[in-house]
Amino acid sequence: MDRIFKVYCADSYEAEKLASMLSGNRDDKPGVRAVAAVHGEEIVLRLTDQSSHSVMLKDAGSARDFREILLGLLASGANVKGAEQKGDVVELKLPD
Repeated sequence: MDRIFKVYCADSYEAEKLASMLSGNRDDKPGVRAVAAVHGEEIVLRLTDQSSHSVMLKDAGSARDFREILLGLLASGANVKGAEQKGDVVELKLPD
C-alpha cells in the first residue's frame, strides 16, 4: 500500500504548480532533480531540465517537512508515484 503525504501550499495556484512539477514528464522520469533551497515557507526545486522553480508553502514547518520527504526519495532513487491537487493541498503517493 502506498503512503500518502500531504503538502500544504500557500494557495491553490502554488499547489497546482507543485503537482505539475511532481508529475514528471513523458518519459516517466521524475520531474524534480534536487531541492535547491528552503527559505522560510518557500522551497526551490531544481527540475530535470535544469530549471529552478519556487513554491510557496503554508508555513516554514511545511517547507522543512516536504524537503525531508524529497531528500529521502532522491537519496533512495525512488519517485513520487502520484501527485493530486485538492485545493491548496497536494497529496503525494509515496512508495512504501
